[in-house]
Amino acid sequence: MRAKRIAAIVMSVFMVLSLLPSAVFAAAVSTLEGQVKINGNATPGTTLSADLNGVKPEGISEDSVSYVWSRKAASDTDNRNITELSREKTYSVTQDDVGSKILLTITGLEDKGYTGSL
Repeated sequence: MRAKRIAAIVMSVFMVLSLLPSAVFAAAVSTLEGQVKINGNATPGTTLSADLNGVKPEGISEDSVSYVWSRKAASDTDNRNITELSREKTYSVTQDDVGSKILLTITGLEDKGYTGSL
């Protein structure tokens, strides 16, 4: 009789634990918001970098996002001719970039707790 009571108590504890929401144990994921800016002058031979000060959540680090640097012709209004240039944290401007727009897209790394792109 005593063994049945102990088994009933143990089963009750397991049942209560199984009812807890799994989100209690999951890490929160933050979506990128705000605006990323490009630091530097877009002249051949210079290096451009990302300014994450306008990106939320505040305090996001350079290692929490991926980078895609691209180029498009200034006359390209419908974004049909975009050329990917680099996936590094910085980009060195070349002579081929003259007369074009340089674009930077950052994307939050899910394994660092971030999602979304700017």
